[in-house]
Parts: sequence; structure tokens; C-alpha cells
Amino acid sequence: MNNGLVIGDAHNMPQQNWRRWVALNKHLKKHRRDYDWLLIIGDWLEMASLSRFDITGSKAMEGARIAEDIRSGC
Repeated sequence: MNNGLVIGDAHNMPQQNWRRWVALNKHLKKHRRDYDWLLIIGDWLEMASLSRFDITGSKAMEGARIAEDIRSGC
């Protein structure tokens, strides 16, 4: 058996809804023998606190914290 599962561009962020990860966890527990590997590609974290697309001082940038972004991926 050489079956795998690929997760792309998770974009985890603070205060997100975790339903998708709970569902994935349940699926993997139920079908753990069906997969030989799991590959996570793309952006694991959103990191909005480091975004260069928002204007400095704008409402979207207010309160952005790197530590919160990092914790969202743990």
C-alpha cells in the first residue's frame, strides 16, 4: 500500500474555527491504516502580523501580534 494524504495551505490563524482539524483528526484515527504518509505543503500559518499588504497603522494592522500567529500553528 502506498496511499497518502496531502494538506495544502492550511493558513492557521488566531481565533480561527478548528472544526476542519477536528474532522481531519477523526478521519485519520478512523482510517489510519489506509495511509502510509501525510504531507503538509504550503503555508501552515497565516502570519497576518507580518503582512506587507496592509498599510501601517490601518485598522487591520492594529493589534496584530507575531506570538499569536505562531501559537495558532501549534
